[in-house]
Amino acid sequence: MGAYELGNIAELCTMCHPDIGIITAIWNQHLERFGSYENVKKTKMELAQSIPKNWSVFFDANQKDLIAYFDEYMSTFHAAHVFGVKASQVEYRANYWWITFVYKDVIYNTKLLAKHSAHQIALCVALAKELNMDDILIQKWIDELTYIAHRLQLIKNEKTNVLVIDDSYNGNEAGFLSTIDLLRSNKSRRKVYITPGVLELGEESKEVNKGLGEMLYDEVDLLVIIKNSASQALLEWYKSKWDKVFKVFITREECHADLGDFVKSWDCVVFQNDATQNYV
Repeated sequence: MGAYELGNIAELCTMCHPDIGIITAIWNQHLERFGSYENVKKTKMELAQSIPKNWSVFFDANQKDLIAYFDEYMSTFHAAHVFGVKASQVEYRANYWWITFVYKDVIYNTKLLAKHSAHQIALCVALAKELNMDDILIQKWIDELTYIAHRLQLIKNEKTNVLVIDDSYNGNEAGFLSTIDLLRSNKSRRKVYITPGVLELGEESKEVNKGLGEMLYDEVDLLVIIKNSASQALLEWYKSKWDKVFKVFITREECHADLGDFVKSWDCVVFQNDATQNYV
């Protein structure tokens, strides 16, 4: 379920009447529309509050904040069971080709990238086990999971050996942090990172984008910035550093047209948040 303001998820629940709820994360996203992080939290909790008696709610216990929120809101739930699900020993394998993780002493493998994918799959495993699904069938379905277009989708150009990580749909802070963590695991390629920054953060935009700039500075060889109001803090921070190369484009179309001039063979190229010109 998606939401932009307080009450959106509660309204959706009156339409579809869910028996089981899964809350994957709570982050500071769409703050310009929600008005505050507190409203984001309250809205996400509307799902848990809508689950009826004798049914269950699952949440990602890898997030300490989420554990605290569930403790805070527990008295408002009707569900018979609330499960905090935690994946452990999440590791990248074979230069991005897959990851492994452990849930309840069982090792699982998936081609989906980024550690948050392991946490979300663990939530699905927990639900499947609650519904008494067969362990062999669960593993088979995990093995068959494939990339969702533009969400940490791995694309390899066999002619140039350029490796593309297409995360252009994701644009929140959590997505950026996850992709940076993924890049950190591989030291064998030059890393090119293309982004307009994180959008819709309101008053927090400058601080968040500056912080991302600091992390990208340590992990990326070439930062390519699509200029807009949100990316200004990212751009200003990079301009203050004389020893890092970066490029700036006014539009994403100009950037895409120029890829052949700055992408080299064996590069790893990340497309992060393919925002439209609405945010200029």
